[in-house]
Amino acid sequence: DLAPERRQQRFLNVALDALQALGDRDSPLVLVVDDVQWADEGSLLVLRRFLESADTRSVLGVFVHRTDAGLGGESVPAFLEALGGLAETRRLVLDPLTEGQIAAIVDSMLGAPNPEIASAVAAQAKGNPLYAVEFLRSLVESGAIQGGGKEGWRVADRSLLDEGQGGGVTGKIAERVELLGDEERAVIRLAAVLG
Repeated sequence: DLAPERRQQRFLNVALDALQALGDRDSPLVLVVDDVQWADEGSLLVLRRFLESADTRSVLGVFVHRTDAGLGGESVPAFLEALGGLAETRRLVLDPLTEGQIAAIVDSMLGAPNPEIASAVAAQAKGNPLYAVEFLRSLVESGAIQGGGKEGWRVADRSLLDEGQGGGVTGKIAERVELLGDEERAVIRLAAVLG
């Protein structure tokens, strides 16, 4: 039975060994971590130690985080700042999509421009492309918009178009997951835990 500190150190060593085995000078590693704002302190510690010990010529780290969601606690900003001291870093900030860009997504999904629907989706999405796609899908599934084909799409229920998505994107994705079979849901739960 190990003390908590020794257990954490053992986990850190195993995680570092696994990451270090993935890349070297002959086969570089691209490490992509999405939604860093939700990372716990243990995960950030593993990543930081790995980057401190890695040959920076054989590792490309891409750390993606939302700027509108805050940075979950003190450890995430400290981690991101420490990256600057470890290797050459570049920061790329992606602004929310414009109404025109959201409209282009909507038009592409609908197969033809529809300013009324595109405007409603853009108002709900607030620049988030995932939200735009999921909201548009929910409008089709709920019957709020109908049509397609030669006639194009039309608004069938304006109230659903204006009120937005109850439960947000997460709620919509959870609804989709619930439609899957037990085995598929188990795989998704496992994938979510593994990140």
